Amino acid sequence: MAYGLGAALGPMASGLSMAALGPAGLFQQSAVVMGGLAIFALYRLLARASPLRRPFVPKPAAQYSSNELYDAFQEQVEHDDTLPGAVKRK
Repeated sequence: MAYGLGAALGPMASGLSMAALGPAGLFQQSAVVMGGLAIFALYRLLARASPLRRPFVPKPAAQYSSNELYDAFQEQVEHDDTLPGAVKRK
């Protein structure tokens, strides 16, 4: 929405600033817009700094112990001879 608003109003604002200030108005209008963006970016950087924030630690949806994984694999090996580590039954 902000992109569309800027695309619609930006050329109009540039034209008005050029009409009032001449060709230098385009660069002055660009400087004002970029300065506003820089101030907004600094505000967002400072507003997000929180001592309560902890680093993100990815965790799987389900956690299994190594014993559970080993037991599940052994059960699967008993039923499927094509798996690696499977002992061929006679």
